[in-house]
Amino acid sequence: MNINFLIKIKEFDAHGGPATKTMGGDGHEMTPTTAGRFVIASIEKHVSYGKYALWSGVPWGAGLKFINNVTYVDVSNKGLWKRLTVYRPLWLKTYKTEDAITRAILDYWVTIGFATYAGNHVALYGMQTPDRWVFNDFGHISVKYFRDTNYNGVLDKNESILGDFIHTIPSSEAISYYNSTRQTNQSKFVVDLPGSHGCIHVKPTDVDTMIGSGYLKKGQVIVVHGYNEKVMPTTIKPDKYTRKGYEAHFFPGLFKIAIYKIT
Repeated sequence: MNINFLIKIKEFDAHGGPATKTMGGDGHEMTPTTAGRFVIASIEKHVSYGKYALWSGVPWGAGLKFINNVTYVDVSNKGLWKRLTVYRPLWLKTYKTEDAITRAILDYWVTIGFATYAGNHVALYGMQTPDRWVFNDFGHISVKYFRDTNYNGVLDKNESILGDFIHTIPSSEAISYYNSTRQTNQSKFVVDLPGSHGCIHVKPTDVDTMIGSGYLKKGQVIVVHGYNEKVMPTTIKPDKYTRKGYEAHFFPGLFKIAIYKIT
């Protein structure tokens, strides 16, 4: 295949980790987003079993209800309800009682599920109490990628998915939901993109656009540039590993993801 250039066709807002390692307010280290050339391994809802296993141990959109101050989840959304403490015992280890668990969830709900506009308290999801799990730190979808050491485009046994994903966050999800469902006479809220612990934060509507348009899909390339790169080129010369389709290039110093079409 004869490839001439990679031509920039789209830009999207994005925010990675800090340029230098620091400690986050949640007690977890915030590290620079790893630079390099990577290949997308999967695009899926993320469920964490590691350091983010508390809020992210339940998949985004799982059914949620509270009965007598006990929290229940329906992970498959098929009416198969379980106590949260049965599905993820870490909750009981962390909060000790069912009442404390329910309070923690509802307190977080108040933080992300509401906004103030012109003195009014606005329910971003249109409800006072959540009926689904909207607290997963990685949002409704995650793009996971790996360093393709032998350039064959396949996740081999000696390769592994990075801890850096492209994903959204709960607060952005709530505001985006409101903006997409609001009445025409209601003002939109701005979707902010705070810094990450190393992942690449994007807006929910933008990640859906990138996936839906085929800019991000399994097997395609993601390039993470250095923090000192302050110019986004309109064209890039291909190398011998360039494949057909698109490449997504993240410029952490510019807070942008650029989509390049291969011609």
